[in-house]
Amino acid sequence: MKNVSAILTSDIHLRDTTPECRTDDFMKAQTKKHAFLRELQEKHNVPVLNAGDLFHHWKPRPFLIGYALRNLAHGIISIPGQHDLPAHSLERIEESGIHVLAEAEAIKLLSPDRSLTTEISGYKYNSDVIGFPWGIELTGIKREKDVMKIALVHHLVYQGKPPFPGAENCGGTAKQIIKQMTGFDLILTGDNHQTFTERVGNTLLVNPGSFMRTTAAQMDHKPCVFLWDAKTNDIEQVFLPIDKNAVSREHIDSAADRDERIDAFVERLSHDCEMSLSFEDNMRSFLAKNKTHKAVQQLIWDSFEVKK
Repeated sequence: MKNVSAILTSDIHLRDTTPECRTDDFMKAQTKKHAFLRELQEKHNVPVLNAGDLFHHWKPRPFLIGYALRNLAHGIISIPGQHDLPAHSLERIEESGIHVLAEAEAIKLLSPDRSLTTEISGYKYNSDVIGFPWGIELTGIKREKDVMKIALVHHLVYQGKPPFPGAENCGGTAKQIIKQMTGFDLILTGDNHQTFTERVGNTLLVNPGSFMRTTAAQMDHKPCVFLWDAKTNDIEQVFLPIDKNAVSREHIDSAADRDERIDAFVERLSHDCEMSLSFEDNMRSFLAKNKTHKAVQQLIWDSFEVKK
């Protein structure tokens, strides 16, 4: 790409625990990818826009915060996803690891009431970067002449079938989100760990997908980032380095040997949904379907934290 204005990413899920599906040294694999991203950022000297879930858990160990300070790319502009927030609550963000990084000026953190005006390389005008963290209503804006409007969104967005039963109650399709968020030139979304893009009229939506493969369902996932040219509103996909054999489903197969009927059921769900189900996904769907008092929701998500 001739002109690179920003690097687009999401769902980094920085962690110091090894997912059950990984057969390699997970920390080394993370470090390799972050080194790649950092070199890419230094090469183009542009901001890295991240659409949420920088950390896998809102309360990372001091070791992991130190790791982030040493290894993250420069110029990251991010919003918090639900994994970055205590009990999924934006009101408690000051308790979080991502807030520590922002206070240390290692990243720039956007909030619903704060946009960031920044020079965009390759484009002669300014760009407004507006954050829509987890739990914030998505809205449109008025277009301004000679100003690129960018939205960072952590919200379940998908193409085709909902990624899990009840997902339609937690988010919407890419086309629906573009229609809802009028006035934006670029919408960068996170939460869905699949990779896809959508363009409607003058608006481009990019969902980079997860930075790391952390479930057996992601064996064929190809982690990537996107280079974005503000002048043309075009993108170029850049794949991150991976070891294709680092993800295994042996732990699933071992359990499946004990019950072949359950295995067949899981395989059918995987084929239909292309995303593993979890109790957390089911809870999100239930809360979206049923009006639940905010205090009750807080207690529910607090109970999740105790079990992690």
